[in-house]
Amino acid sequence: MSIAATYATLKQDIQDWLENDASEFTDEIDTFIDLGELRVHKDADLAIFRGTDTATASAGNHTITIPATDEVIAIRDVRSLPSGGTTIGLIKKDESFIREFWPVAATQGTPRFWAPLDTVSILIAPAANASTTLTFYYTKRLSPLSASNTTNYLTTDCYDALLYACLIEAAAFNKNEDVDHTIFNTKYQEAIGRLLSEEQRINSDRTRRRS
Repeated sequence: MSIAATYATLKQDIQDWLENDASEFTDEIDTFIDLGELRVHKDADLAIFRGTDTATASAGNHTITIPATDEVIAIRDVRSLPSGGTTIGLIKKDESFIREFWPVAATQGTPRFWAPLDTVSILIAPAANASTTLTFYYTKRLSPLSASNTTNYLTTDCYDALLYACLIEAAAFNKNEDVDHTIFNTKYQEAIGRLLSEEQRINSDRTRRRS
């Protein structure tokens, strides 16, 4: 939905739709917006929400700092490129798998697996036996809306999805009847569906033009 919306528009719409001007509600609107933005980023698998960056895994090091952590919402894939070698897709596992099968952290070889460790780092196994470039593919967050950043892709190109996502969060806080939350969630899912359909159409058009 193309609407000339801004951060201020969104704040007012949330307040108007929920008909609540109490300070304990309005003081939390920025939180509703923050949570709503994150919801759309995670649910709408759009090209604009994808990013890549690289990090270097030095020999013997199995704990790798995630690049661009300020914008990373979720890591989609990790690939390694040993010096002079070919790209290898690392298989995602959980931390317990890494710890169990590579109990000696300094064990070296060609990295084959990775696991989330915390919000800023991952584990790889085995640790690289030579300096290796890791490429991270991730879902990224666009610059969040605020008084100093009044518009972004969400306000200009998918305001309906953003608004309903924020209303879901606001309704939960507002302790509205379940029917209100259900309506907002239904509208949100419909908006996300339209976004994904449009993304698919754009990708299909690009594929046809290349052929």
